[in-house]
Amino acid sequence: MVSAECRYAQQRASTRANAWVGASLWTIARVASAQTANTETATANGGDTTEGLQEIIVTAQRRPEDVQHAALAVDVLSAQALGLSGAARALDIASLVPALQISESGNAQQSLYLRSVGTFTANSYSDPAVAFNVDGIAIGRPSSMTGVMYDLDRAEVLKGPQGTLYGRNATGGAINIIPNQPKLGLTSADVALTVGNLGAVHPEADVNLAVSESSAARLAFTYTRHDGYQTDGTGSANNYAGRAQYLYRINDDLSVRVAGDYAHDGGYGATGTLMALQNPFTGAVTPSPLSRDVGNQDPRVSALLQGQYSFLAGRFFESLEGVPNTNNNFWGVLTEIIWHSPIGTLTVLPSHRNSKLTDLTTEFAFTSTADEHDEQSSVELRLASDNSGPLRWILGGYYFHETIDAVYQFDQQALSPIQELDTGTLSKATFARLTFAPIDALRISAGVRYTDDRKSFDGASQILLSACGATSPIPACPAAPLIPLANSFASLSSQLQLFPIIPGALYGSTLPGAAGSVFPLINKQINETQDFTRVTWHGGLEYDLASDSLLYANWDTGYHAGGFAFAAIKPTYAPEFLNAYSVGSKNRFVHGTLQANLEAFYWKYTNQQISHGGTDTDGAYVFYTDNAGASTIKGAEISVKYLLTPHTILSLDTQYLSAVYSRFSFQTPAGGTNAPPLTGCPFSQTDATHYTVNCAGKTAQQSPKWSGNISLQQRVELGDYSLVGEISAHGQTNSVTGFEMIAAEVQKSYAETNLALTLTPSTSRWSVTAFVNNLSDERPYGTAFYNSVMGVIGASVGTPRTEGVRAAMRF
Repeated sequence: MVSAECRYAQQRASTRANAWVGASLWTIARVASAQTANTETATANGGDTTEGLQEIIVTAQRRPEDVQHAALAVDVLSAQALGLSGAARALDIASLVPALQISESGNAQQSLYLRSVGTFTANSYSDPAVAFNVDGIAIGRPSSMTGVMYDLDRAEVLKGPQGTLYGRNATGGAINIIPNQPKLGLTSADVALTVGNLGAVHPEADVNLAVSESSAARLAFTYTRHDGYQTDGTGSANNYAGRAQYLYRINDDLSVRVAGDYAHDGGYGATGTLMALQNPFTGAVTPSPLSRDVGNQDPRVSALLQGQYSFLAGRFFESLEGVPNTNNNFWGVLTEIIWHSPIGTLTVLPSHRNSKLTDLTTEFAFTSTADEHDEQSSVELRLASDNSGPLRWILGGYYFHETIDAVYQFDQQALSPIQELDTGTLSKATFARLTFAPIDALRISAGVRYTDDRKSFDGASQILLSACGATSPIPACPAAPLIPLANSFASLSSQLQLFPIIPGALYGSTLPGAAGSVFPLINKQINETQDFTRVTWHGGLEYDLASDSLLYANWDTGYHAGGFAFAAIKPTYAPEFLNAYSVGSKNRFVHGTLQANLEAFYWKYTNQQISHGGTDTDGAYVFYTDNAGASTIKGAEISVKYLLTPHTILSLDTQYLSAVYSRFSFQTPAGGTNAPPLTGCPFSQTDATHYTVNCAGKTAQQSPKWSGNISLQQRVELGDYSLVGEISAHGQTNSVTGFEMIAAEVQKSYAETNLALTLTPSTSRWSVTAFVNNLSDERPYGTAFYNSVMGVIGASVGTPRTEGVRAAMRF
């Protein structure tokens, strides 16, 4: 009689990151200046006061306004805050904004979630659900979020759908990265150097040149190098980036700014670790016995992988093949034309961006390679009235065109897809926002956007399997060749010495040990186009209870287009939609020294896109996207900032979040060699060929119930010098990091603490900062990915404790 274990076995056969090397030279110099004046009360326009918190000007709603008068939830990260936290990459922002979760997700990709809304963007055919904008340009690929966090004025994080003003991929919100622009009439320069543990060296420089009375240029450069965060050397960096801008004010009403940037991302791959292992005989999942700093090419991980049996190949797995590396290059150009006409301010913003990605990663405990070329062109036009008077308006149009050529291999040793694809997006939109103020204290706003998206996909996925032909209860082909790294089927065929048994479908191999094995080839082709149109809208009401107290209510909708996957089970997926209701208040009390903002929100999410790996109808392992029926997201956030004394500031920002699937069921294949699904949700076999999984009532991924930040900053005068100390902490409760929603994929509650001490003279010409970030050496999991072929769960993991000194000088 065959045991239950054997029956199961037969079924089985078928990056927070560098938080310290990122302080920009301009940021550090500005930190010194701001600390001399009044801790974190520096403003975008450079004013100073010692009597209260100052205004901060933002452009979150496409026009300049005081953030305390902007009727939406937006976190503003000043140059000072970014510098003290050492934000060097976009994912570092997550530690400063409780509502935001960002993590590495393989092959230079990054996944963003804002108040639970987001998606696992592990490749170029899944789009982000949180818009990422740099200098006003929407960045289509999460892989292109690299090399932008330097010489910044500020970063803005807008919470909730921004479908009216930001468009199609802003379902959860938007992140705006805003560099410093050239300043007329000013010639200055900044230099900075950071050195620290793990071999960190991080110089930066910028210069602002007054070319003439009506023109100025700005140049900025940054370089980052540090050793690997993991024991196998992965997680290292060798990056550099530069930006050049020229501003010409033709007259008082017309100005033109041109900008170009270039960035190189190098090093030894993303920061990943082994999270858990699945017993190939029983299906039981156990957490990895190794610490989180152990990389996936460490000999200890190799030993665990060599204990994982493949019933498909009939043998044990081997160490992961390949040397992790990153060699990615990005460049872009833009022109910004601003004309103050009699009817309003016209802004024209054309741009072009180009990315070339070549990398190999073992982040998720299997080898993945990418050779990808991305191009995007966009033009945005906005005509806006002054932000005063009884009637205010914005009219605009947007054009976006993106093309992607890519070759991927996801080498799981017993099964390996090679995907070659051309995909693209053509998006056009028109939008309008109208605000009516019948009295000065009351404003009623309404907005609408019409979006027309066309997405195309032309590609082929060739999935090669190494299958043992033995017929015993446990197949045994101990010397069978596993599938090597390659960028084409022809290369695989040559390395494995394949010969056709059924041309295009089944092969044998002349390699030693391959006599009992066959190599099936599964071909999946997609050549499709999908068209989507959607109207999104905004409705808002705001009322000034007092000069420093705002009460507001909003109704916003978001839209995120559908797409494609190399999967017969689900070759396409539908758009997702969000209806968001919020009520908030922004206030300043006690002569402007106490700021208290709060917002309550209630969101209804339909057709939520959830990307993950799974088994296809033909037994192949694929990456595809399910649409969850519906989920409800609700919660509240409160932010307090208190200037206790002219030299002491206390900040607190905390969020409560409840994100629960109200409808979410999906099917996976059953019968034949398909094992029961690994899931923390109830499931049943509903027919001979399908299991149905029902995750209704489960908490959504990347949705900690509580998250928050707290900081205390103190300045002490020492004669002609100032000494500023800051202690800050970020913490959050349990969160689910993987699609399967099992206990092994839960990141438990944690808190990270940062310390910084800065000395600066009264002239503010230089500063020296000593710092320790992540004092307790927390290494939280970011995104987890379950690979059923190898029976492993790999995960991205946060940055270790970092410490060092940075010095800056302004000329």
